[in-house]
Amino acid sequence: MARLFDTARAPGEFALSKLSDSHHEALLKVRNYYLNFWRNEKKDDKTFLKMLKDYEGFNNGKLKKIDMKTLFKFRKTLKNGEEGKSYIMPDTMQLHTDSKYAAQWIEYSVIDAEVTFYLRDHFHSLLESLSVNTVSHKNPIEGVFKNNMEIYQNYWRPFGELLTDMEREGIKVDVNYLRVSCRIKYIILT
Repeated sequence: MARLFDTARAPGEFALSKLSDSHHEALLKVRNYYLNFWRNEKKDDKTFLKMLKDYEGFNNGKLKKIDMKTLFKFRKTLKNGEEGKSYIMPDTMQLHTDSKYAAQWIEYSVIDAEVTFYLRDHFHSLLESLSVNTVSHKNPIEGVFKNNMEIYQNYWRPFGELLTDMEREGIKVDVNYLRVSCRIKYIILT
């Protein structure tokens, strides 16, 4: 959604931490919308309102995603017991299962889910407000789609699902063909 809204961003700028930073004010507005909705919806439920108040103060009210390396990396311990200059990042399985990371991992995951949810809502409204009309004299989608959100739902989202399926399943490669092909090209070039 962020890519469709602003294709001019640099490749690293689509990371969740970068998007949550550059759209922080908008994310706070989306969260406040939901908080107000639930306050009105459950105004007689004191337990729920207390939970909502606790949630509002979670992470000091911030909606900024911090990348894993910033949170979990630590300096390597040298043989003499001193801290080294290089950093070590625990693997994901260790973060999931080691009790020393549990509280921090849960907080990291909650913020991740929260930011993703609010960014999705934010970009949904941005794409709905973005017209498909272009300066092009021949616009093949004009009249077919009303806004860029419809383009996202009809093309980009299914394409994204296809890419994640390909990533999950992998792509079969004929290793022998590549080996022979590369060897032949090497011989030809030398």
